[in-house]
Amino acid sequence: MIGSTPSRSPTSTVGAIHGRLLTAWAAAGVAGPLIVNRILDAQGKPGRLTAADYRPALLMMVGVLMVGFVANLAIRPVDERFHEPRIDATSTAETQAAAADHDVPVAPAGPLIVSAWVLVAIPLAYGIYETVVKAADLFWSAARLMTGVSVADAPCAPRPLRWRPGCRTTR
Repeated sequence: MIGSTPSRSPTSTVGAIHGRLLTAWAAAGVAGPLIVNRILDAQGKPGRLTAADYRPALLMMVGVLMVGFVANLAIRPVDERFHEPRIDATSTAETQAAAADHDVPVAPAGPLIVSAWVLVAIPLAYGIYETVVKAADLFWSAARLMTGVSVADAPCAPRPLRWRPGCRTTR
């Protein structure tokens, strides 16, 4: 990702590099399932597909990975004429003072920033809560299946803040 020498990847390009990397991951996260679903929809109905029906989707993903591998092999080092000039490690006091002028002052967190974080934290906490509840339901159902207890005879999974319809309680 980022080279070890300052002349090849200065800290000013870190944001651009990571932005491109995250954009590529996001595009792959959206395009990959869409491609696989399109191929599988053409093969037949969900639930009735056999192992052979998945082969074209698998081969398509192998082809995409091979194109990415070849693209990585095609990357060459940047020509020296595009490199930034190297600054000597023993810089003078004048260059250090000039570099100090570029520091960005940090203001204390105001009420706007605190409210913005609260607006972000509330849906995040709700999402975490929902994930934990659904995972508990999944594990509770799996435990009932492994022990051989039927769903109709089993007590409900403990749910702290919600009632589930169709659940027999012993209250």
